[in-house]
Amino acid sequence: MNDTYDFSLSQRELLSILFKEWRWLLGVFLGIFALVLGGSYLMPPYYEANTRLLVKSGREFQIHADSGIMVPPSVTKMEIVNSEIEILTSRDLLEMVINQIGLNKLYPNIALKLPSDTSAIDAAIEEFSGNLKVTPVIQSQIIEASYLNQDRKIAIEAMTILIRRYQEKHASLFAEHKSEFLEQETKSYEERLAATDKKLSELRQSQSIFDAVTQRARLIQDRSIVAQALSDLQAKEVDTQGRIAYFSKQLETLPHLVEGGSSDGAAGENAKVKIVDLQLQLQTLRQRYTTDVQPIQNIEQQIMSLQRLAKKSGAQKVWTQRNPVYDDTIIRHNAAQADTVSFHQQIMIRTNQLSKIDAELNSIEDAARQLDTLQREHDMLNELGHTYRKQYEEA
Repeated sequence: MNDTYDFSLSQRELLSILFKEWRWLLGVFLGIFALVLGGSYLMPPYYEANTRLLVKSGREFQIHADSGIMVPPSVTKMEIVNSEIEILTSRDLLEMVINQIGLNKLYPNIALKLPSDTSAIDAAIEEFSGNLKVTPVIQSQIIEASYLNQDRKIAIEAMTILIRRYQEKHASLFAEHKSEFLEQETKSYEERLAATDKKLSELRQSQSIFDAVTQRARLIQDRSIVAQALSDLQAKEVDTQGRIAYFSKQLETLPHLVEGGSSDGAAGENAKVKIVDLQLQLQTLRQRYTTDVQPIQNIEQQIMSLQRLAKKSGAQKVWTQRNPVYDDTIIRHNAAQADTVSFHQQIMIRTNQLSKIDAELNSIEDAARQLDTLQREHDMLNELGHTYRKQYEEA
């Protein structure tokens, strides 16, 4: 025979017990609530800094074939994400973040409790690793990272430095061996480009060249004007010298003095007056013609006939006077000489102006050739520098 005991309580009995012991139960509940509430106030607060990283399959995950053609990566997206998580949570990366922020600033309690540098940094790395949470987002190429710290600013600063250091470490790990060479070549072309820019600026300032095409066109126009003026002056000088030669030849044949009058008879007197008139006409014709034309020969014959007539009439008293034709020829001769001197001076001025313009043109031509050479070198260096910079950034 088995004896069984039934310990189940009826609803009435349970309510009876609660009614009798409600004070004790309420005290226990309030005590636990107060303990939890007080603990939450006494515990230090923690701030969480969150970020998300998108992992893209770049050139670093592509394989370079011997032919130089890139082939698709041989790893899966999950493997790539896991590799990046390992880099992000690596010990050396966390140590760099702690050293940059400062152990005393990041974990002052650890610095006070553990004076040894080695043990303190190990404890700080372990603490940082415990506060850092890095997880992949399922079915994506996104990494979620969060970091806890009692100081809000330090939490944000630590997360910012961690991401920056991670990017640098990623670049250094996946960089190709030729990146150093590309960096050196890029710096070399940039330095040469800066030197070329300096030479271009110095050449423009020293030669006062700011627009070679416009300056050359202006000088060519000025030279054309000066050359035309010089040609006109030289033509006038040649004409004046011809007039001087002609007047000099006339002065050699003209008498200084001519008969002014006499006491001869009417026929002789009239003959002499006609001779003077004919001599004036002869002088005018000789100024107009350079050869002995028929009118000149006719007047000379008339003068000779009148002179014979005057001799036959006889002369008792004869007086002389200045030859007006001779005096007028001297005046014309002196004026032509004065014009020659003036033209010569103007020709010298124009010649100097032309020489100066030619020198400026030659200088601009030489400078323009140097500028063209430097500009071509500048463009080539700029293009090469841009190409190497692009390759370096890709590397």
